[in-house]
Amino acid sequence: MNNITTTRECYDLILNLFNEHEVEFVIIRGFRFLPDRMDTDIDLVIHPNSYNKFLDVCKILKENKIINNSRPKEYKYNNKKFYYDPLVTQKHFTGRYYRFDTYSDLFFYKDGEGPSKNALVVNNLFKHYLFKHKVKKDNYFIPHPIHDVILLLYRNIYDLKCNWKRKHTDRIKLLMRDIDDDEFNFYSKICFTETQNVLENIKKQNFKDIVCADQKINNFIIRKKGLTKEIVDDIIDKIKNEGYKILDTILVTIGDTNKFYKNFYKNFDDYENEILKSNTNMCLLIITNSINNPSSNLKNLIRKKYSKQFNDSPGCPGNIIHSSDSFDECNKELELIFKENITDFKKIGTYYSYHE
Repeated sequence: MNNITTTRECYDLILNLFNEHEVEFVIIRGFRFLPDRMDTDIDLVIHPNSYNKFLDVCKILKENKIINNSRPKEYKYNNKKFYYDPLVTQKHFTGRYYRFDTYSDLFFYKDGEGPSKNALVVNNLFKHYLFKHKVKKDNYFIPHPIHDVILLLYRNIYDLKCNWKRKHTDRIKLLMRDIDDDEFNFYSKICFTETQNVLENIKKQNFKDIVCADQKINNFIIRKKGLTKEIVDDIIDKIKNEGYKILDTILVTIGDTNKFYKNFYKNFDDYENEILKSNTNMCLLIITNSINNPSSNLKNLIRKKYSKQFNDSPGCPGNIIHSSDSFDECNKELELIFKENITDFKKIGTYYSYHE
């Protein structure tokens, strides 16, 4: 590190250290002209699972006088703390200083940029796909184009309080030229409700009509013993008939590493052998929107129907399905399910005494 003399060398050193220490990150702003041309700063999200590793790297950088001692700003969402930490390179390097604006999770400023300490954290399903499909460039990662568009929408809605920036709307229009409508709708419905007509408003350039991202997701979890074609068909039909919109279905299997099979329901036969040979560490995750009726009502009806067929759960016959009781609980359960080091589902669902 003693050989570092220029801002560009400093920039590469920091990113290389992130990679060497397995800090999972995505640059969400300021990457457009990288690596050929640097601006004055980049904004990057650190995956929460990597945040302690990130802090270790920061300690190394500060001890070697690569970056200044920063003063992280604390924000809150649902009584949980989140941090914005600007890492600024030392002024003694030749060339102008460079700033890494880092975020401890995927969050925006709920009340706009300013003195408010309220965060708006994007749901864990979208965050899962953001990191899963991140695009590697040189020694850094950027969002998939669809995710880039959605992040720009969040940026203008919340950070900028719907004062849409021309450079952002131009960027969105440019990206949308090569984006498939159906694929965009899949990801946008994770964050926006159908009534918000996000795709239509983008095409008509009615950005002022996109005023919030208020999709409240809900989940149902079918445990492995209920994963037969007939039972899954029946439960899917009941979910739809109750008025839910199914946003995603993911088969989660846990072995040496996590496996996530997207669009599981549409390809059930392709995964049947995987189900039969797998151990009990498997579930079908069905993610829907939220409706006025509590999802526990439907869960209990399904359990009652299958109580005679599945009566091996003391005090809870028919326990082949779990549902989240709220958006916040759904988000917490998704965080657990998507953790790379998860070994079982024992902390997920009321039957397994969820504690986290």
